[in-house]
Amino acid sequence: MTKHDHLNEDVLQQWRKRPWWRRTGPFMPMIVFLGLTLPILSYVFMLTNLGWRTPVVGSSLPAAVTGRSGPVYLYASESVTRYLSGVGGDYKVLLDPWRAYFADRSRAYREIGTLNDLGNAPGSVLILPSTITLDEQERARIRSFRAAGGSVLATWATGSRDGGGNWRGWDFLDDLGIAVTGEIQMDADHRQLTVVGETPVSGGLSPGQRVWMTRTSEPLLRMQGGMVAARFADWSRVPPPERVDEGAVLLEEGTTSRTAAFAFAESTWAAAPVATYQLIDNTLAWLQREPTVILANWPQGYRAAYLLEMDTEEGFQNAAVLRDLLQQAQLPGTFFLLTSVAMQHAPLVDSLAASFETGFHGDVHIGFKGQPSLEQERRMITMRSQLGSTSAAATRAAIGFRAPLESYDATTESLLHKAGIRYHLADPSRSAGQLPLFAPMRGVPERDELLVIPRTQPDDINLLAAEPGTAPLLSRLTTELNETVRYGGLGVLSLHSQNFAAGSPLEVAVRALIPDLRSRRDARLLWVASGRDIDAWWRERRRVKVSNNIRGDGLEMNVSVQGSTPVRGVAVVVTMPNRRMSAEVRSTKVGQKLPTVRHIDDFRSELLFDSLEPGNYSYIVNLNEKRP
Repeated sequence: MTKHDHLNEDVLQQWRKRPWWRRTGPFMPMIVFLGLTLPILSYVFMLTNLGWRTPVVGSSLPAAVTGRSGPVYLYASESVTRYLSGVGGDYKVLLDPWRAYFADRSRAYREIGTLNDLGNAPGSVLILPSTITLDEQERARIRSFRAAGGSVLATWATGSRDGGGNWRGWDFLDDLGIAVTGEIQMDADHRQLTVVGETPVSGGLSPGQRVWMTRTSEPLLRMQGGMVAARFADWSRVPPPERVDEGAVLLEEGTTSRTAAFAFAESTWAAAPVATYQLIDNTLAWLQREPTVILANWPQGYRAAYLLEMDTEEGFQNAAVLRDLLQQAQLPGTFFLLTSVAMQHAPLVDSLAASFETGFHGDVHIGFKGQPSLEQERRMITMRSQLGSTSAAATRAAIGFRAPLESYDATTESLLHKAGIRYHLADPSRSAGQLPLFAPMRGVPERDELLVIPRTQPDDINLLAAEPGTAPLLSRLTTELNETVRYGGLGVLSLHSQNFAAGSPLEVAVRALIPDLRSRRDARLLWVASGRDIDAWWRERRRVKVSNNIRGDGLEMNVSVQGSTPVRGVAVVVTMPNRRMSAEVRSTKVGQKLPTVRHIDDFRSELLFDSLEPGNYSYIVNLNEKRP
């Protein structure tokens, strides 16, 4: 071993005797730290730029409204059991639907036989399932429960009798802010519970969605008060004129408590449990003051949408009357052309295609339903060829279809998709609600599915059969327009060219309706659109996903946009945990675009995005107490 070797060994021994923190030197920990943290920070920075959320500290959302802070009580009243048993009834018929609901939802609740077992935790909900009888002690206990911050869901004729079963009237519901104005006759047609869109309890349900109420011995009630979240109407979704302001589901908020009232008994649920369960889910969440977000149905914050179209067939020349009327009003419209007739009016077809959307109404006025696939396909080839020989511009622009006599089947829809048609305007029975839907097709990518737009109101043939005069026609058209805006859905007015001669009752009525359409459009209540516009928006909207999480420090809202192009005009409705609140939005990412906040009413605000690029976005929605 050389001298240098002895020296190296001595140095090594001395180094080994040092503590570990002296062996590394001052720079090694820094090197290790930076080696670990720099890649992590780079990764986080990359994800943040892609829209991933970062922690946000602090919010004005009170802890008492950030989740289910109290239990849900189901009151199985012994006095109601005795009363119904004495008149030949069985209270289980009204209680069991609730038990089935909680079992289906695997949701915790407490069934109590006396209100002495009722707690007073803020955020608690007391369900009074057709609790017909209430004595003075029970009424006092419910008042103290509400004063302590508890909320109430009352169904049907709750509190209409005293503890002994004697008729007392509607004073209990009056105290909750709900007025009962009568009953709906058992044989009445107005038994469709019809949902109002974008309310605090309409999540997962379509505006105008019909839910049939089974005929039972418990009559439907007529109620008024608070916010109307659903109404009783006929199949066409129109209630009698004297019942326009009445509701089947009502929401009311007092100083300390919230109330939801169902104007129907539990025995009516049997016909549509899925829709009813969704409605109950939403109602309980609202009663427990859970804020939520709902992707708005229409662009730019419009409340509802409206499509005016003409089946252009016999009396083809009358399309020019509607064309001129819409041009003067600067409103869009869609003309579905029966191509064998259109061939005889080439200049008019070119004129229509120059300013309006044109689509196909088939080759001849015979329905497609039930015809063999080869025959249907032959007819579609023929109609495209006929229109192509008439107007190249109309053919290039045609992406919509309207079946003659509204007669089509699954084969028709499959062949329409194969032929490059993007949407078709269907019959009113195709959907229970007032929104478009996509026809499911095996092996077809979601982005290419055929859009189905249901006709959501009576067409001119129905209206003329019932209301042949101009004044009655205008009255019904105005009523249908009012209901479209009230529900927040899509109104479709379908006209036929043979009925639209200049000066005809229908033409005069529609001319008188035009200013109403324009004024509602200008007030951003009604999006007047062509079929092409609706198709484009509904496909754009499908690319947007919205979700929310209730956190201890705020309401977190996540928005994702799929695809490769921006989506414009997206609106999100935020439901408030307190009517005295306003919304304020802040981003969890530096430089992320913020929406414009617009107040809708005491229960809702709207967040409007001018444009959203593809990606993921995260926001904190602060819900601030309004200053007096």
